[in-house]
Amino acid sequence: MKKILEYLMVLFTISIISGCGFVSRSAEPAASPAGRAHKVLIAYYSQTGTTEAAAKEIQKQTGADIYRIKTQLVYPKNAPGMLNQVKQEYVRQIRPELESTVKKFADYDTVILGFPNWFDDPPMGVFTFLESQKWHGKTVYPFVTYGLGGFGSSLADIQKAAPDAALGRGLMLHAGAARKAEQQIAGWLTAIGLADK
Repeated sequence: MKKILEYLMVLFTISIISGCGFVSRSAEPAASPAGRAHKVLIAYYSQTGTTEAAAKEIQKQTGADIYRIKTQLVYPKNAPGMLNQVKQEYVRQIRPELESTVKKFADYDTVILGFPNWFDDPPMGVFTFLESQKWHGKTVYPFVTYGLGGFGSSLADIQKAAPDAALGRGLMLHAGAARKAEQQIAGWLTAIGLADK
C-alpha cells in the first residue's frame, strides 16, 4: 500500500511540474471551412490579474484575439467576504450576467479558455459564457491558474456546459508562477499546435 501511495504522489508531482492536464478526449484544432483562415479566441476570467497575465502572454505568443469574461457582479475587497460570496454562487448555481459578448463568435474555430480554480471549478461567469455560445465544430483548450487542486473538476464541468465542443489538452499554471510562465506556455502552445509560426 505504501508503494502505491508513493507511486501516486510521484505521478501527481510530475503532473504539477509539467503543468499539463489531459482530458477524456483529445482534439486537434478544428478545421476551418474552405476559404477562411483558422481563427483562435482567447477567452479568460480573471479577478486578481493572475489569469489575465497568462492570457496576455498567450496572446503575445499566438496573435489570437482576446476577450475578458467579466460579469456585472461586484465582489467584496476582503478575502473572507469574497470567498463567502463565491461559495454562495456555487451553492445556488448562479449564472451571472456578462458585461459584454464576443462579437462574431461563430467565426472562431478554437477557443483557449482561461480561469482560476475556485472551489474546484471555474468561476460561475465562465459557465455563463460557455452556456451562451454555440460550440459545434469548435475546440476548447483550457488553462487554469490555481493555488491547490489544478483543474479540480473543471474539465468535466466544461464538457457538460459545452457538450458540442471538442475538449483539448489543458495547461495548469500555479498562481505563484503564472505571471512568469512564458516557457511553460510556449511548450503547451507548441504541443497543441497553436504556437505562432
